[in-house]
Amino acid sequence: TVLVADDHPLFLGATAHISNDHPATTLVGRESDGRATLNAILAVRPDVAVVDLELPGLWALDVIEAAERERVATRTIVLSAYLDGARVHRAIAAGARAYLGKSSSAEGLVEVIERVHEGATVLPADVQGMLAEQIRRQGADRPVLSARQREILELAADGVATPEIAARLGAGVPAIKSELQAIYNTLEVADRASAVAQAIRHQLL
Repeated sequence: TVLVADDHPLFLGATAHISNDHPATTLVGRESDGRATLNAILAVRPDVAVVDLELPGLWALDVIEAAERERVATRTIVLSAYLDGARVHRAIAAGARAYLGKSSSAEGLVEVIERVHEGATVLPADVQGMLAEQIRRQGADRPVLSARQREILELAADGVATPEIAARLGAGVPAIKSELQAIYNTLEVADRASAVAQAIRHQLL
């Protein structure tokens, strides 16, 4: 069963026709608004939802995340006219099972619907390249902490005082203070709370 959502009538009609014109799929809903799409997914629980990225009301990523919080098993394919690494990365991180350009062929869309229904995550070659470049860029922008510094920061995030960190790690207090200062310098912050917040932001904790 397939639900489709797009705020452009032409694309919505074409996607609905493609989804319903194949013997292996049954169209169970068509929506043009993000909130209505989420409500339909929660009510109908289709096997696959083909959703435009930038729906009015709620974007596709909001719909996916809300449906996952409700433990709905619907697998979502994001369609978009925009094929850039940042959008692809956010969609896959949110839980999308495929990301396709709106120039995809009817046969290609049906094939992706079938593969996603079977449990696969599908990214065309050009989208894979964009996603890989985005991941490399994010990795290059991420501060680098040593294993020891991450261990110290994890204890600091748990509220452990500096003398206790030193005792747990078998180190002197001056050494721990020096490591903490090195952490602050790397993360470009001035105190422990800011260091923890920055580390979480960069997924270091």
